Amino acid sequence: MMQETLEIQDRVERALARCVTEVVILINADFVIEYASPNSDQIGGWLPVQLNGRSALDLIQPSDALLIAEMLERVQGNPAGVDGTVELESMDVRAKGIGGDLLHANIRFVNMLDDPQVAAILVLVAPVYDPLTEAFGPIIAELTKREHAVVTMIADGYRVSTISEDLELSASTVRNHLSSIFNKLDVKNQSELVARLARAQVS
Repeated sequence: MMQETLEIQDRVERALARCVTEVVILINADFVIEYASPNSDQIGGWLPVQLNGRSALDLIQPSDALLIAEMLERVQGNPAGVDGTVELESMDVRAKGIGGDLLHANIRFVNMLDDPQVAAILVLVAPVYDPLTEAFGPIIAELTKREHAVVTMIADGYRVSTISEDLELSASTVRNHLSSIFNKLDVKNQSELVARLARAQVS
């Protein structure tokens, strides 16, 4: 009977790996990974055996890890209902790949710690295409969250005046951010930045 159960579990995992685009992870109350689905290599090349036993927070960029920790604390205080209702908490984060590469991902959490058959927090991870990472690689992690917001709006075609208004910054502050961005990404100006992004999207 036990052998049958293991065989069925193996078949289910193979089906998940082929058909489900999201990576399925189970973490315990201490945020340690107890299970990762066979398709976990979608998130930075990590194999399940390399993820099991690690803290989930170790895989998140330090600047995003605090936000994830805060979200997980909220999730722990909001268990799934006994009637089957669940509430998903979702966030876009920057995760670390196995070689130090940066991966943008959408992460969703469901607290199933009180479910005796699961007894874990369910984490669903879906990679998100990011043209900045495609164009500049891991160096994009050197940008602050504010600089990342500015360069993302530049990539989307917004002018300095619009960025200033939307981010509630002065135009001179936006230009100062742009100067720092150009320096970190080793581009001379906005035109070169946009051209690099365009080439990445074509390739």
